[in-house]
Amino acid sequence: MSFIFSMAGFRNYYYFYNSGFKKWQYLIFSVLHFYLAFLSKFDALPFIAIIPAVFLVKDAGRFKWIALSVVAMIISLYLFKATKKGMIAIEETKRVLYYFENPMYFNKGLLARFIAMFNSLGFYIVQCVYPIKQVCYYGYDTIPILKLGGYGWLGIVAFPALAYGVIKSFMKKDLVVFTGLFMFAASSSMYLNFVKPAVGIVADRFAFFSSAGLAIAMIGLLFNYFKTKDLPKNIKAIGVIVLLLFAYNIITRVSDWKDINTIIEADADKYPNNAYLNYKKGMQIVKDVEKYGAQASLEQRNAALAMARKCLEKSIEIEPNYANSRNYLSYVLVYLMNDFNAALPHINASLAYKETTELYFYKAIVMRETNHKDSAE
Repeated sequence: MSFIFSMAGFRNYYYFYNSGFKKWQYLIFSVLHFYLAFLSKFDALPFIAIIPAVFLVKDAGRFKWIALSVVAMIISLYLFKATKKGMIAIEETKRVLYYFENPMYFNKGLLARFIAMFNSLGFYIVQCVYPIKQVCYYGYDTIPILKLGGYGWLGIVAFPALAYGVIKSFMKKDLVVFTGLFMFAASSSMYLNFVKPAVGIVADRFAFFSSAGLAIAMIGLLFNYFKTKDLPKNIKAIGVIVLLLFAYNIITRVSDWKDINTIIEADADKYPNNAYLNYKKGMQIVKDVEKYGAQASLEQRNAALAMARKCLEKSIEIEPNYANSRNYLSYVLVYLMNDFNAALPHINASLAYKETTELYFYKAIVMRETNHKDSAE
């Protein structure tokens, strides 16, 4: 929704600009659309820079109207903040962040930030050109973050090339190419883990505007290279091949999204050392056991619970401080598997992290069932 409303807001300001600044309804629509975009997701923020930069290339002489686009975006932003504060976020809770979500929350070094930035940039370039091994959640150590990997070397090469392309297209007043490259650069900058770490390190959803920008830039380059409207047959053939490749990618990925089970199963297989995906896989297996367990044999139920336990233990092995996995594993071991001795270390570890009535209840059951009745009381 943020992508749709942002592009609609961009389009309406473009219409307002082309009307000679006479059709003010387009400006109002632009403010409204960006307000709705912010309500959906904060990804619209780079348009505060994108819109004035684009119109600066289009017609630098109309500076006050270019500045108006910034004012309009700021109005949308503050409307969003007022609405969020007054109607949506009545009470905000402080979110606990784990190492597996992004090591950059715990590593403030400048060198580490540059490494993370280049790795993230390389990742987004690959995902925008032809996405591979897509998952619903990445995190540590799905892509390298504290050391340069293949993505990082690609990012090092791409960074100066991208800067050169932005500057050259700006100087040549190449509006389409500049719009695409600047949109890619500005949108990606929010999620390069340099200024502020991103939860999950990287994500496909962070690349909506970046991929649109890269597509716009490619269209501009094709128009610049081929001066006629009719493309050569070999270029059309390449286009068909590209469409088929993307069609295959989309169809196979959509099949993974059939339901929560298929997406978690498919993604956990792609990245078996992902703490979050192992936790989600184990949790989903347990939910299925509780929902359909009466229809299964005892052997099937026990096998499913053993698999769930294995996934949750794997999640804890990857990230020992992941309290969610320990809490859920404690529940499985106490209530569903009655392995009380195995549950106790996980309960104690979770209590050391955060005391809850639920965990004390688990511990009381364990003490009672292991003949420590005084402790249970």
